[in-house]
Amino acid sequence: MKTTTLWQWLVLFFSVLLFGLVSPTTSHSLEVTVDVAPLIINVGGKSATFVVHTNLPYTLVDPATVVLNGEPIYQWKMDSLGYFDAIILREAIEPSLEIGIKNLFVLEGKTRTEPPELFWGAEEVLVIDQGISPGLLR
Repeated sequence: MKTTTLWQWLVLFFSVLLFGLVSPTTSHSLEVTVDVAPLIINVGGKSATFVVHTNLPYTLVDPATVVLNGEPIYQWKMDSLGYFDAIILREAIEPSLEIGIKNLFVLEGKTRTEPPELFWGAEEVLVIDQGISPGLLR
């Protein structure tokens, strides 16, 4: 437990140091890389959640501020590389999705730094409604 806490503080320290050195001072927000998984969202499928992976260190993100297309995220976690992952409840954003085309998913939030810094990232994802194939139910 102590090793994990120490590791998280080290990641936070180096993240703040790195972003402080490479971020322009005139920037009002950080553009981050997001990767939605899966790349095709099936609203008729059995999966209730999907994940938005980021390239932001986990300890840098204030999870309470993170939204996807304006909807609060369902859960969050740290991936195996120490980055922040947002877990999205599909039904929370389903009413705003357009079936059969690519939808723009925008993840936004704030960092834990003082002052907090806004971040955002976006990716287009195909949304379909195929239902559950009887062959998949076993």
